[in-house]
Amino acid sequence: MMDLPYNRPRFPPFAITGLPSAAKLKRAISRAFVCYDQFCDELLQYQQRWTDWVFDHGFAEAIEDMALVFQIEPCLHGPRTGTLEVLRSCRTKVFIYTSYRRLRHFVENQCIAQPGDAVLACMIPPYVSDLSLQEMSRAHNSFCPGSHTSIADVQCFIAIQLSSLFVEEGTCDVHGRNGLKTTCRFFRRPAECFSRYDIVAIGSVLFHNALHQPANYNEDLSCFDLRYDYQVFLHERDANDGVGHYPEGTPLPSVAIVGGGLSGLVAAAELLDAGVREIALFTPVDEVRSLGVSPMSNGDARQVLTSFGVMPISGNQVCLSYYLDKFRIPSSLRFPCAGNDHTALYFRKKRYEWPAGQAPPGEFQRISAGWEKLLYHGCERNGRRLIAPMDIFSMLRGRRYEEASEARRAWLREFDNFTFHAALVEIFSCGVESPGGAAWQTTDFAAFGMMRLGGGRVSSCYTLLFSTVLDWIINGYEEDQYISVGGVHLLQALMRIEIFKRKVGFHFDPLRGLAKEGGKVKVCMKDGRSRVFDQVIIGGRGGPDATNITPVSHVTCVGYDIEAPAGNSSATVNAALFMITKQKFWLDDDIPALIWTDGLVRELCCIDIESPSGEGLVIFHYEMNDYLSRPFQSDEKKRRCLDLVRELAAVFPELACHLVPVNEDYEEYVFDGHLKDGFRASLWRENSLKKCQYSQDPHMYDSPLMEHGAVCQIDSKDCVNGALFEEQVKTGIITACTVIRSTGGTLSSLHPLDWNKIYFPA
Repeated sequence: MMDLPYNRPRFPPFAITGLPSAAKLKRAISRAFVCYDQFCDELLQYQQRWTDWVFDHGFAEAIEDMALVFQIEPCLHGPRTGTLEVLRSCRTKVFIYTSYRRLRHFVENQCIAQPGDAVLACMIPPYVSDLSLQEMSRAHNSFCPGSHTSIADVQCFIAIQLSSLFVEEGTCDVHGRNGLKTTCRFFRRPAECFSRYDIVAIGSVLFHNALHQPANYNEDLSCFDLRYDYQVFLHERDANDGVGHYPEGTPLPSVAIVGGGLSGLVAAAELLDAGVREIALFTPVDEVRSLGVSPMSNGDARQVLTSFGVMPISGNQVCLSYYLDKFRIPSSLRFPCAGNDHTALYFRKKRYEWPAGQAPPGEFQRISAGWEKLLYHGCERNGRRLIAPMDIFSMLRGRRYEEASEARRAWLREFDNFTFHAALVEIFSCGVESPGGAAWQTTDFAAFGMMRLGGGRVSSCYTLLFSTVLDWIINGYEEDQYISVGGVHLLQALMRIEIFKRKVGFHFDPLRGLAKEGGKVKVCMKDGRSRVFDQVIIGGRGGPDATNITPVSHVTCVGYDIEAPAGNSSATVNAALFMITKQKFWLDDDIPALIWTDGLVRELCCIDIESPSGEGLVIFHYEMNDYLSRPFQSDEKKRRCLDLVRELAAVFPELACHLVPVNEDYEEYVFDGHLKDGFRASLWRENSLKKCQYSQDPHMYDSPLMEHGAVCQIDSKDCVNGALFEEQVKTGIITACTVIRSTGGTLSSLHPLDWNKIYFPA
């Protein structure tokens, strides 16, 4: 064995510096773990090749005890270190807190402890700025009384992935600046273990020093929709391996989830973690076929891009970010922004330039100044001052909930039943003094409609209620925006795989209705078959085939006609076409990275994707109805791409030579969301602010089945689509909590059901 060569690759740790924001530090750590996943895939291949080489050279007996492990699990050490140490399949992230001096030693020696020392790691991440250095040192001393851990010993972090040799040490409560208790869960690696280990990321913590400075308000925000801080609960969920559990001896319920979409998948995953074993998902087969059930490996980023597209997201979308992070979906691409990036506009047959770092062109200065004034200074209305939305955003950051509630309520008293467009007209055209000084004209509203809000054009949300857009802004969703490759649709595909592995049944047959049977609920299918469950969750995300349920009989059944989600009709608003170019041409030449027009191509967006060969990503957003009405329209992808490029080149001729896919291969390097592929079209379409449905607090539906408390119906209302998936994740969490508690389970502390919510009128 000693003569067998084994040169294990080593992962270069991410050194994360200069990130004072909790959201940015969290995203950087997530990115490091995505890269570590890719490294582990390559490591496993190396182990397999090495094992094959050993067998081929007649040394099979020397590695007989470890050959199988080397074939199926990434190992942290070579074959000469005694007990094999493999990474846990659940891919649990933990953090070792240490001093700067010891951190340098660990990095230089690729280890996580001095030889002969045990390792103590915990699940509290370093970006929880509500916690103090004093609390973290106290927590460490409670498990290692002889260590005399000081605040200097918890000022740096080492991020690692748990291995098979870590054992759970226990939990303790730590107290945050907001007065809430958070569970801190510790793991210990024995002292006799080999000290070398893969370090994923290192950096400085964001814990505050309670003696010298107040807590930084860098935590993710509470949201007005449910008046509840999910960030704290998600920390608690991690510390307890789930949102709840069933005490020993408690009968476990059987659960059916009908047309749940993302919220249904989240509910299923959380119920499984709580101990529920019999779960069935009734989902349209078209949805599964479009989302896919076997995405490619982490390393094939371009295939992820071409199969699942990209999705804009805000770091303040706490729950969605949590699940993207949990499934190691990269979300770090920079979102181009007018004012920060070179932007060009084409409006009313005239071209305008907006250089990076400069004021907008003259035609757009009035609307830009007015909108900024409204956001940051508020406005006068009927003799009363309305507090600026960004000040309300800051109140939420500071957890000044009562002030934020009253400030928001004042806006709703003035504009509660107004559409966004009608409210803008009142504010900028009919008021005594328009924000920014100059009243807006009709052309100003058209120009403002070209700009971006919530991942789409402002004009797309003109028909939404003003309160919907207000909540989008004050919840912080317009801040800290970036791009996720794969996004929600890759998340759903990965969740389906995990849930399927845990023996959950997927059913694709159309449903006919629900019926009472012996104190339970019977799910009836159109082919005459049926199944009986203790609990049924009904959502509106599975499409009409799964959720168009009609009564089975007049006495014992109830029917539900749940509207299919907006965005499934792929021809009604706008479409997107993606092109991978040979190089990032907008970085080298004086070419805009962002173009807005009032023509066929509404937006051209250039994305700096991570690519070893230097390729770039260009996204065309265009009006499908306009395109279909033109004589040159075509269903053929290459022809359609050339048509869009020709349209842009008439105004921006410098772009023509750059808007060509790699190797001029339109089949391989151009992909789109055309009519036949509604899935990719819905990922990042211009209609991302179109009126749509999202899920709110689930309630027991008012029906004959209500007396059994067994049917949970998910409500829905209009929302900004950018917040759609955040709401679906929250709905899944709340639904799982509802089912667990109603069937004898125990929920983790700080759960959202009994939280003392602040009332915000809808």
